[in-house]
Amino acid sequence: MKILSILATLLIVVVFSSWVAAQNEMPNAIRGAGIYEQHCLRCHGTSGDGNGPDSKFLIVPPANYQSAESRLKPEWEMLSIIEFGIIFSPMHG
Repeated sequence: MKILSILATLLIVVVFSSWVAAQNEMPNAIRGAGIYEQHCLRCHGTSGDGNGPDSKFLIVPPANYQSAESRLKPEWEMLSIIEFGIIFSPMHG
């Protein structure tokens, strides 16, 4: 029984410590816009419609963030794509 309570305590510590660590930086729209301009704009375009200046050279078209398909994706999926990219596509992490 004692082992179970130790494991439960460890699980709680791990879960909540990772949540707290993820919350250490507040969102910043200006910083985000700069990152988008530097890494995303050439393919996804200024309005996120997938019609950036480099999009015509790509075999796999960039996502259109204005589409219903993109808007229906959960936030965790979008964050995962941004962080890790999409395998076998020009979308790098």
